[in-house]
Amino acid sequence: MCMIRTQILLPEDLYRNLKYHAFLKGVSLSELIRQNVQNKVKYKVKANGKKISASEYLLDLAKKAEKLSKKIKTKAPADLSSRIDHYLYGKN
Repeated sequence: MCMIRTQILLPEDLYRNLKYHAFLKGVSLSELIRQNVQNKVKYKVKANGKKISASEYLLDLAKKAEKLSKKIKTKAPADLSSRIDHYLYGKN
């Protein structure tokens, strides 16, 4: 498996807590973080209790948004993707 090196900033108490849990599990800090991130983003539980992958969840969400936009007969602005901050937060 190809790995990509990245850096994150953690509060000191969280770092110590993670190091401690990694020690207890007998794994590296990196492995512990990978496992926890993977478990968090791997599945999303739908309202009916069914587990689906994160990509399936996003696709389902996009389909629902498309149906909803047709139902309320609204169109997104043509420049939405390039001015997303403006539309979400009022920033120019």
